[in-house]
Amino acid sequence: MAESSDLTPHEWLARLGPALINRQPQVAYWRRYYQGDQDLPAGPDQHKEAFRRFQALSRTNLCLLCCESMVHRMQVVGYRDGQGDQRDGNPVWKLWQAAKLDARQFSVYRKAFSRSAAYVTVGVDPRDTTRPRVTIEGPEN
Repeated sequence: MAESSDLTPHEWLARLGPALINRQPQVAYWRRYYQGDQDLPAGPDQHKEAFRRFQALSRTNLCLLCCESMVHRMQVVGYRDGQGDQRDGNPVWKLWQAAKLDARQFSVYRKAFSRSAAYVTVGVDPRDTTRPRVTIEGPEN
């Protein structure tokens, strides 16, 4: 088997594309729950419609609440190197801020918790080749 560093972009696409497609039902299921559309019990046959109306009115979206509470408890506020430098002179922190990830990190966490995964892609910014371009993607893409 080839090492991951030996693969071309087309080979990566051939490897990751089917995995992405196979995962879509799980991603849709998680997203539906996050949006408050959970599976509900059927109820008695003779009162099915009344039971559904009652369930729609009494539904509480606990998945959204759980995800959001975890998102707001996670935050990168700095990096430490071996010298104890946490923020100002640390080059990793400067890269983090240049990519605006100190403000955008919540989007990564929210996508990961609500859809089972999230990705941060780093590449060359076509407008300024001296800077990296960071994009945040959900597992649908």
